[in-house]
Amino acid sequence: MSYITIASIISLEFPENNEVYQGYLNMALGMGFCVGPALAAILVRWFDYMGTNFIFAALILIIGLGGVFSLPARINEDHSQENDTGETDTMKKSHRRMSPTKHSSRTSRRS
Repeated sequence: MSYITIASIISLEFPENNEVYQGYLNMALGMGFCVGPALAAILVRWFDYMGTNFIFAALILIIGLGGVFSLPARINEDHSQENDTGETDTMKKSHRRMSPTKHSSRTSRRS
C-alpha cells in the first residue's frame, strides 16, 4: 500500500520527470528486496530476535516521521469548492466525463 502512495506522490511532484523518479523508486525497492534479508540475518545473529525487532521498529519510526515532515503541505490541500447544490468541482468533472454530450455528431441529424 505504501508503494502506491509513494508512486502517486512522485507523479504529482515530478510530472515532467515522472519516469526517471519512478525508476529510482523501483530501483530502491529492488535493492531493499536484495539487501533486506541479508541485513536481517546479520542483525538476528548479533542482537537476537527481539533486538532485531526493536531495531527495525525504530528504523521504521524514524523513516516514517521523516517522510511525514518532508512532504509538501500542498499535497493535502483540497482544491475542490462546493457550489450551492453541494456538488464539488471534482464531482462536476466526473459527471461530465460519464454523461454523454447533448450535441454529439452521432445523434444529430441533418435534413
